[in-house]
Amino acid sequence: MLSSSTKRNAQRDSQSGGSSTTQSAGARLDLARFDGNRDPAPGPAPQLVEGISNNVKNIDVGAAMWSDARGARHAFQGRQPPSKLGREVNIRLNAFPVTGLPTKPIYQYQVMVGTGAEKRGLIKAVWNSKATKEQLGNGWIFDGNSLAWSQQDRDGETRFNVNLDNEQGRTARPGRTDVHRVVIRKTATIDFTCLDAYLRGTADYDKKILQAITVLDHIMRETPSSRFISIKRSFFAANSQRRPLGGHVEHTTGVYQSLRIAHHPAGHRLVVNADVANGTFWSAGPLSAAVLAVTRLRTEAEIGMLLRPGNLKFNDLRRLRKLRVVATHRRGASDDYVIDQFMNKDSSYMLTFKDGSTMSVAQYFQTEHNVRLRYPAWPVVRMTKKAVLPLELLKIKENQRYTFKLDEVQTSAMIKLAVTPPRERWQAIQNGVNMINWAADPFLKEYGMSIQATPIEPKARLLQNPKLQFGGTGAAAQADPKTSGRWDLKGKKFSSVPPAAAQTTWGVCVLPGRGPVDKAAVERFVQGFITAYGAHGAALTPAMRAPAIYYAPNSEPATIAKECFKMAGNKHNMRPQILMFILQDKNSITYGRIKRYCECNIGLPSQCVQMAHVQKGQAQYISNVLMKFNAKLGGYTNTAFSSDANKKGHLENNTVIIGADVSHAAPGLPGPSMAAMTVSMNPQATRYAAAVETNGHRVEMITDENIEKHMMSLVKNGWSAKVGQGKAPTTVVYFRDGVSEGQFAQVIDQEVAAMKRAFTKVGVKPKFLVIIASKRHHVRFFPQSGGDKNANALPGTLVETGVTQPFENDFYLCAHTAIKGTARPVHYNILLNEPQWPNDRIHTLIYDHSYQYIRATTPVSIFPAVYYAHIASLRGAHHSKGFGQPFDDQRTVVSSIEPVYEPLFPMANPAVMNPGMWFI
Repeated sequence: MLSSSTKRNAQRDSQSGGSSTTQSAGARLDLARFDGNRDPAPGPAPQLVEGISNNVKNIDVGAAMWSDARGARHAFQGRQPPSKLGREVNIRLNAFPVTGLPTKPIYQYQVMVGTGAEKRGLIKAVWNSKATKEQLGNGWIFDGNSLAWSQQDRDGETRFNVNLDNEQGRTARPGRTDVHRVVIRKTATIDFTCLDAYLRGTADYDKKILQAITVLDHIMRETPSSRFISIKRSFFAANSQRRPLGGHVEHTTGVYQSLRIAHHPAGHRLVVNADVANGTFWSAGPLSAAVLAVTRLRTEAEIGMLLRPGNLKFNDLRRLRKLRVVATHRRGASDDYVIDQFMNKDSSYMLTFKDGSTMSVAQYFQTEHNVRLRYPAWPVVRMTKKAVLPLELLKIKENQRYTFKLDEVQTSAMIKLAVTPPRERWQAIQNGVNMINWAADPFLKEYGMSIQATPIEPKARLLQNPKLQFGGTGAAAQADPKTSGRWDLKGKKFSSVPPAAAQTTWGVCVLPGRGPVDKAAVERFVQGFITAYGAHGAALTPAMRAPAIYYAPNSEPATIAKECFKMAGNKHNMRPQILMFILQDKNSITYGRIKRYCECNIGLPSQCVQMAHVQKGQAQYISNVLMKFNAKLGGYTNTAFSSDANKKGHLENNTVIIGADVSHAAPGLPGPSMAAMTVSMNPQATRYAAAVETNGHRVEMITDENIEKHMMSLVKNGWSAKVGQGKAPTTVVYFRDGVSEGQFAQVIDQEVAAMKRAFTKVGVKPKFLVIIASKRHHVRFFPQSGGDKNANALPGTLVETGVTQPFENDFYLCAHTAIKGTARPVHYNILLNEPQWPNDRIHTLIYDHSYQYIRATTPVSIFPAVYYAHIASLRGAHHSKGFGQPFDDQRTVVSSIEPVYEPLFPMANPAVMNPGMWFI
């Protein structure tokens, strides 16, 4: 048997990861991954331009500079004259001007620690060591990777070693050293006169501009990064108030800040976009509590059951990997660890020591630490340093970010905490600015950079609301310019309803509940639904007025859909046009399987409603459902057009609108990405067809195959037949959602290029208007004149200066009214404008069409084509062959790099489904 000290040393050795000096040498590969998505590209992966920090993603410098950061300069549509539409209003933005730039040169250095392949944690420890401070002195700024900046001018190379054993006051282990070489070499001199001249418009762009802005970003981040918890662009105080979200997760607020270059009529300038940051963190405390939360167990007594064969909940413990934990089994000391994995073993797991002897985990802690385990049947945990420890002795350390998607309960709690009205949000922004305290920042002072704490208040435009045209009225109803942006369907007829000649029949399926079904309520609802549809303009045939009602004996989605389809068809001896399902709860799996069977097996649109609403039978709810029901049968709710006859808000018959979006699996899950494209199906662009398909794993750019197969099919079989009178479009308006500035060039070079090739194959070369629509930003409007009752910006508020790009064509438009919280405007970037549409026409098109969203009685925040694409991409998950199974079961081919996924189930009857807007 080993002596106590020998075993302690053996266990301690097994807990260490060994010296980093044993790692294999190799050059650092700093891939230019700015967005987390792995887009395929021919040839080698794009590299950063030399001398530009990887943290360039923390700044908003416009699409052209982003493409320059990737090593390829790309020209985009230039800024256009300001809009004259509507009337002028005063807006406060959560943006603050940079009022002072460094006047002295700053020197940039390449930093290499060890071989240049060390992990970031080690690099950080070496940089923050006393030895480094003694060698370099104060005032240095480091990007955490390979670049540093200083006002010191050091020629040649600076070389020294850092002994982390000495730094941490520990004795070096025999045969292992923790000594690391540091080499620092000057690579550039940053002179800010070039940036100043560029902002004044007296100098052309040069990569030194981007280098200068990158340096300023790091100067601005240096102090808060050392004082607060830093997560990308956001900072959180370690002692901030935490509120539980459930599942051992808590919420806190901090401050977000991002440096950006902005358009200003009196001279372009740098601004800091400051906003509220909402963070989610693991709750500190016993690791066992987190185990209960992630596995959804009720009591600690059930934790041991996780080790039973076939218990799938054990896999949920993977969420706890990489968490930092502390163990206090050694008296008077605490040991920090990082979880590598939960082992499918209890404390009887045998440890093997260097002399070949063995001892169980339980015996080891009893013998060495006089700790008798209370829960020997619980799993043991392996650490990254190879130590194996009992679960019950571990505690989660505080301030660790929760990186997974929140569940429904957590999301609901998060919304209640994060969604605040404008006045509260502005106060929180001011609190965050005070927390950062630019005026007292020592690095800002030392480098000569200053930021004004007074917000920017540019002039905005309030566009006039469009007129809404409903059916049967013979005239358009003018929306009140002071309206809150909502209207009522009471007494209004839909602009378009399916003609009686095109009607067949439909069916209603009622899923079983825990108790007896209220059949009387169901029949009242169905009759009320039919009556309301007639009041909204539908001339219903006798068959449509007498649908079959099927009370399902079980809740198996495919079976009940099949039986309802048969009953509805047999009752009137004709194929149904649509099925309605009355659900007892909000079970997403049941909903998804119903949709998949209807859309992919029988080729029929479906409408789901909740029994709770059926029992109430409220007229407004019925009208809201009817908007979707009518759209699936081929109709639409209303049209909108600008009241200014001199501004074209309508489309010619040679113009098609295409929308696109790609959705991804939640972080950490290997599910397929879903690419969806929508195509306008009538001259008013109130109706859209949609196609969705898998798009690789976390690949944002839509593949050429998906574009040619699905987009061209929708254009040829839909738009050309219904709008173009058999001809191809001569103008394509392409709205793209979900891409960052760093991907704008790829949209043009990959997606638009693929579309042009596809059109060329059918003998046409349409002109493209390409617009990116993004809600992933932190710009908010705080009106100083006007505003709604909650102090939100009114629908139609347009901002073209203050936070927009000075040399690119972009604008922010708030087209909607926020029901809760502070309205988030949409950021539109016009990348390509081959038809040479003026901006006023584009503004009018976007704002007018926001009133045409087919299932709402309010303008929507984002252009409908994009909104529909987003809905269709989410629906794509239901068409997956692995829907309802763990994502790993959807993987069909596993390579050493990425999983490959099968295509989705095809639509059973696309000729019927697409005119019916099946995805609504």
